[in-house]
Amino acid sequence: MSSLNGHLSLATPRSAATPPPEHLADAAARAVQRRLETETAAALDQWLDSTPEASTSARAERVAAAVRESWTSPEDIRPPLYEDVTQWVTHHFAPIYIRRIQGGTRWCAQWWRHPEAVIRFAALWRTWETARLAVSPYAMADWHLNYLDRMLPVLVGDQGPFYSCKPDAHNDPLPLPMVDPPDEHYA
Repeated sequence: MSSLNGHLSLATPRSAATPPPEHLADAAARAVQRRLETETAAALDQWLDSTPEASTSARAERVAAAVRESWTSPEDIRPPLYEDVTQWVTHHFAPIYIRRIQGGTRWCAQWWRHPEAVIRFAALWRTWETARLAVSPYAMADWHLNYLDRMLPVLVGDQGPFYSCKPDAHNDPLPLPMVDPPDEHYA
């Protein structure tokens, strides 16, 4: 590794067909990410210090706009493959990640009526879209290992959001019992 004009440069002695060992690629990605975060934070701090603003919300809006402009250009913005989580579940998840519904595996055809499932599917969809667009050849494998493989047992497990349903019969899940704390609890 060498530095040219303050920019990180990685020398690649390997052939382009041979990827570096995963731990080295991960370490390099983390180092580049840390450097980008540090440089971005320093630039924002400098910009904020040099830009007096009467309104905090106007200042925050200007910061958000500056960050958006610095990280994306119209050519960099690519729309998601699926317009929303429902399309992703219907056209990607359900046809690909097929499971036998028996024993400890649960499913509800009306999955969208389970708030926990919607939140988990939305997280899976958004991270999948990010992995799909990533430059790293490992991104999709990482998505499967670190997101889907961890989330799927919870989603379709017998203690998950579909615990009270059958594939063709939705049953509203019962909320957890709650007792309001007394006023003096937080005093």
